[in-house]
Amino acid sequence: MSVKIKKGKGILFDAIPDSGQVMVKVAQHGRPLYIWPNRLGFPESLLPKIKKQSVPFLYPPQTPVEYKGGSWIVNMCADADEYRNALIGLDRAFGDKIPIFNHPRAVAMTRRDLSAKRLAGIPNLVVPKCVRFLADENNSFQRAFEANGFNYPVLVRPAKSQTGRDLVKIDNPFDWPKIYKTHWQGKPHFMTQYVDYSNTSGDFIKSRIVYVGERMFVRHVKRAENWRIHNQTASSKTTDEAWEAYQR
Repeated sequence: MSVKIKKGKGILFDAIPDSGQVMVKVAQHGRPLYIWPNRLGFPESLLPKIKKQSVPFLYPPQTPVEYKGGSWIVNMCADADEYRNALIGLDRAFGDKIPIFNHPRAVAMTRRDLSAKRLAGIPNLVVPKCVRFLADENNSFQRAFEANGFNYPVLVRPAKSQTGRDLVKIDNPFDWPKIYKTHWQGKPHFMTQYVDYSNTSGDFIKSRIVYVGERMFVRHVKRAENWRIHNQTASSKTTDEAWEAYQR
């Protein structure tokens, strides 16, 4: 199958997760709403404009597809573990041919353990140790802990988790059974050295910063009384309040 793309238009690249699984919930009027994990987050007003200027491509296609004339690609797959096969396929087909926003090679380098290695050594920046390992046996976690010289406490999470789901804090040797209450078996995991980042007032502050080229944008800054800060944390403060505290 061959698809010809008009001059100036591009390709909106999306994919089925390697697991073949997506979440489904009931939306308005009883219709199913499919929730795709770990995708590129666009403002609601921007994505429809991109769709109008592109042709969709969902990986893997049922039959081989050849695209002719595309000027650019927007890659919606934002996690190297969730979409490994799709990212490899995209890179092989277009990686060196046309500009790709959210390039698959860049996505691969955002893996937690690789990011920790790339950031290590920057003056005045504390970068916790992070390793990736396969949890295929009951003692996989303890082995990773000992082999990599971790100290208590540590944070353990599945490789594809970006929302804190199944994230476990291990404070001492008696906490390892917490892991076995999650869906851990046979899955890659990250283990990260926990660093107490509370300020002098006892508050924990999390900032999310986005870089586009060389420009920096602060997406949000949140403050809470607990280390586990999420958008839905009941104790989190407003962005303005937290940002003022962050600057102080």
